[in-house]
Amino acid sequence: MRPTLDQAVTLHRAGQTADAERRYEEIIASSPDSVPARHGLGVLLLQTGRPRHALTHLSFVAERQSEDAGVLNALGAAQMQIGEDAGALKSFQSAISHDPNHSLAAANLGVLLLRLNDPMAATEMLERAVKIDPSNTEAQYNYSRALSASGRLTEAVNAARQVVALSPESADAHHHLGQTLLKSGHLAEGWPAFEWRWKTKEFRRATAVMDVPQWDGQSLSEGVVLLWAEQGVGDQVLYASMMHETEGMTPRILIACMERLVPLFARSFPFAKVQAIEDLTSDQATMQSLSAQLPVGDLGRLLRPDMTSFPDRSSYLVVDQSRADVLKKRYRSDTDDRPVIGLSWRSSNPRYSSAKSMELVDLADAFSDTEATFIDLQYGDTSGDRAAIIKKGFDIFRDSDVDPLTDLDGFAAQVGAMDLVVTTSNTTAHIAGALGVPCWVLVPAGAGGFWYWFLDRDDSPWYPSIRLFRQVTPGVWADTINDVRAAFNR
Repeated sequence: MRPTLDQAVTLHRAGQTADAERRYEEIIASSPDSVPARHGLGVLLLQTGRPRHALTHLSFVAERQSEDAGVLNALGAAQMQIGEDAGALKSFQSAISHDPNHSLAAANLGVLLLRLNDPMAATEMLERAVKIDPSNTEAQYNYSRALSASGRLTEAVNAARQVVALSPESADAHHHLGQTLLKSGHLAEGWPAFEWRWKTKEFRRATAVMDVPQWDGQSLSEGVVLLWAEQGVGDQVLYASMMHETEGMTPRILIACMERLVPLFARSFPFAKVQAIEDLTSDQATMQSLSAQLPVGDLGRLLRPDMTSFPDRSSYLVVDQSRADVLKKRYRSDTDDRPVIGLSWRSSNPRYSSAKSMELVDLADAFSDTEATFIDLQYGDTSGDRAAIIKKGFDIFRDSDVDPLTDLDGFAAQVGAMDLVVTTSNTTAHIAGALGVPCWVLVPAGAGGFWYWFLDRDDSPWYPSIRLFRQVTPGVWADTINDVRAAFNR
């Protein structure tokens, strides 16, 4: 008996995806031009995480049903999932033009616009989606994200609260609410919501350590308190700003961080033992000695209840001064009184690197008439960037003896040898701020403007030596570069 489309659709709706897929394929095998079967299979493949396979069928259907908003929305969703953003943009816009009340197409277009770093357009589209379908909690969540990226924090917090009320078990919703509250300076309320990050997919890998009881800040008479670093290098350095205040809170503290940070942290926090987090879970003796643990980001709940709780100090990491002195001498040997300025212009953040990065040729334009020695502090291969500006007569020195990717302690010494660091929001900014080196940070607008830079201020309570230069329009650095040029020439 030949399978029918009704059978395939019934199985699909019942969640029996394997059987439904088989029926769709059997129909297509006997009737290759069956638009309904190809549409059903394309949607099923999209729902089961196979967007590339889905795209073949959905493209076929869209060519024949070019005014069907549902088809165009599904096509756009498949394109977006495989990174064909231009095609997805066209598909979603076409879907909405044919059906202005298609809430899913509006919601998907809003998410895409947010990814393309156009938060204001994303906000408008997601607001539209929410008005059409107030029950769509995912659209409500993304609407709050877009509001936050647009700098409309009061509205973002209110929207985030609504999402939490609608989905009280959603870790993503709580985590986003926490970040939004923190960004707006409501620290006491933000930290508990921020802790929900450990229940999101992105952070679940920490479960082995999380089995140890959480430290509440009280002194323990027995055992060791583990303070373990989280996320990337920049985040670990940022949260390490609270480490010194744990001295004396409990007798025995173990700090676990990235292996590359161990020498720098061991020198900076002599009251604690410092160990590579990569080796921690395999060290059974150490694991058995633990009485409590806390991710360093959660120290904020104990030590940063409000904006007045940041300590009055210029730095908290201790550089290898002998290495820094050697580098200072090297960079100044031919400079007389010219300042030594370190430049960094890219972020390697897997999600927001494009928003947080700029071209070296554009950054160098801020110093086109400056008498200074410029040092390349950018991690990774920068040969192409340097070649481009050398052609324009701008000279920048790349020290081959220092590799930020393999020797962070040496890189910290190099940063410590600078008179000024000018950088985008990346690890270089955090290292400079932690060492108390004067540092100008170009902070992106939109989704790349992370919560810890807060909003509407040109200083950082985390790093007194940092001055912030804020981008006005997402993706457009020209005005920010002009601000840097003007500040340096004053």
